[in-house]
Amino acid sequence: MCGRFSQNLGRHHRAIHLFRRLGLDGFAIPVRFNIAPSVTVPVLHQSAPAPAPVELREMRWGFVPEYARDMSEGMRHINARIETVQDKPTFRDAFLTRRCLVPASGFYEWHRNGKTRTPYYFTNADPDQPLALAGIYTDWYDGTTSLSTFAILTTEAAAPVQLIHHRMPVCVAPDDWAEWLDPATPAARLARYSRPASGVELVHWEVDPYVNNARNEGERCSEPLVRFK
Repeated sequence: MCGRFSQNLGRHHRAIHLFRRLGLDGFAIPVRFNIAPSVTVPVLHQSAPAPAPVELREMRWGFVPEYARDMSEGMRHINARIETVQDKPTFRDAFLTRRCLVPASGFYEWHRNGKTRTPYYFTNADPDQPLALAGIYTDWYDGTTSLSTFAILTTEAAAPVQLIHHRMPVCVAPDDWAEWLDPATPAARLARYSRPASGVELVHWEVDPYVNNARNEGERCSEPLVRFK
């Protein structure tokens, strides 16, 4: 699964170039090191087929289905399995026509050993290049409140994530961003994204348990843990 990630794109020198390839310029993404479900973050989406523009839009993490009675439903749907997303009525339409990308500098996963949970940080092996986590989004309205929400898609973990957890977010390679975002992309083309190998190589390191508390922020969350003997 994916339950926490960071957005510190200033450290990735290719981020501006990659966003400009999608027609985005002058964008601003706040620096955050410990993003948890229910937080609102900038997300890339395309509301109509190309040549419609790609937009950067604020969305809340936690997919709230259109039929939901209240927004708390979103906490049940922070992730969706890409292998079965087309089979689930909750997610099917969004997967076919409302896909998004969540810009990230990295994501966190926890290794369980009995009652101990050790946090690890995963990021692109290319330090100049950000990650783009595959997602789906929807617009929810209850008559008074309008809310845009998203879920991050997960797949079977590949190395090195599989050493820590059996699931991982789907990471979309830069050359595939446009295809993923375009709502006109045929469903048959989307099947390939369910494979663990995504063309994005990851590296990881253990981080301070400080990140375990979602209220904690700052570079300490993602810095390699230094143990003193």
